[in-house]
Amino acid sequence: VDVLTAAFETALQRMGFRLFACVSHTDPLIPTPGAVLVHNYPESWVRLYLESGLHAIDAVLQHADRSLLPFSWEVELRGRLTRPQQEIFAAARPFGIEKGYTIPIHIPQTFGIPSGSCSVVPDAHPLDDVSYLAASLMAPYFYHAVSRATVPATSGPALPPRPSQHSNNSLRA
Repeated sequence: VDVLTAAFETALQRMGFRLFACVSHTDPLIPTPGAVLVHNYPESWVRLYLESGLHAIDAVLQHADRSLLPFSWEVELRGRLTRPQQEIFAAARPFGIEKGYTIPIHIPQTFGIPSGSCSVVPDAHPLDDVSYLAASLMAPYFYHAVSRATVPATSGPALPPRPSQHSNNSLRA
């Protein structure tokens, strides 16, 4: 996970993103197996966020749960925030977490990986559209790889053997 995270962070920084958080949409204090909780946000902000239980009302996470497409916080969330959600953004601003972009990640349930999102915060605004596109393409692969790396290997149910090509039960055109 450390190697994956370092490579992801380096790539994002080269594109102009300073901060990122890839998280499963689960209780971060009691994560489910395979949950992703990887970020480079300031530790003091993370501590405040966790201790205050802000994940339960986080507008970014809520919107990512309802959206399939990446979104800018400024565009999609403007005018839609409750007072407590506005207070989250105000509290995050001194930590440099203000104008972000989130990639929702919805993995089919059959993989056993919880859905989540990956948010990136640019160093300067605006960045080239190619940077946002590249982050959107990289994030799901990073999220999936980290999730797979955190789930202990299990023996799981065995798959049934594939039918032989010479079997009488095979389908014919």
